[in-house]
Amino acid sequence: MSQQPNAQPPSDRRAPIEEQVFFDGPPSWVGRSGTLFISFLIAAVLVMVPIFLQSKGYGRWWLIVGGIVLAIAVVMVQVAFQKSLRYRITNYRIDFQRGMLTRQIDSLELWYVDHINFKQGLLERIVGAGTIELTTNDERMPHLIMRSIPGGMQVLEHLKSSVLSAKRQRGLTEIDNASQG
Repeated sequence: MSQQPNAQPPSDRRAPIEEQVFFDGPPSWVGRSGTLFISFLIAAVLVMVPIFLQSKGYGRWWLIVGGIVLAIAVVMVQVAFQKSLRYRITNYRIDFQRGMLTRQIDSLELWYVDHINFKQGLLERIVGAGTIELTTNDERMPHLIMRSIPGGMQVLEHLKSSVLSAKRQRGLTEIDNASQG
């Protein structure tokens, strides 16, 4: 008589949990509001100075055009930088993508995370964003700061539970049986 394989996995093995994405996108513009404000001020000066010089008889038409082109370039660099950052946060890892002309993606497995810190400035509180700082034991990425993440509090809560779950799956954290019984 042949034995049939046991249809159920052993109790000490856990079925892998499907990867769930909690956040996928760029940081909020609120986190760069100061830099954007300064960029717009510089752009305004680049346009207004040639116009002022023209009105006093010292300027040339090409200075005005050059000022407008430079002003647009200053603002576009800030927009491009904002678009070059992207985070993908799941229940297993964080992928941090950056680069304007070239692209670099670093991946941090959540079981490496030792400490999570959350900060919110006034503007971030108003729009519901937040800055999440991670301290890890990963040699390549010992500290990761994710600025102005939209829905920051919800992402923080998902991260905290996912880090604990990832550590438990790896056997890095013991479950406290005294508190459960």
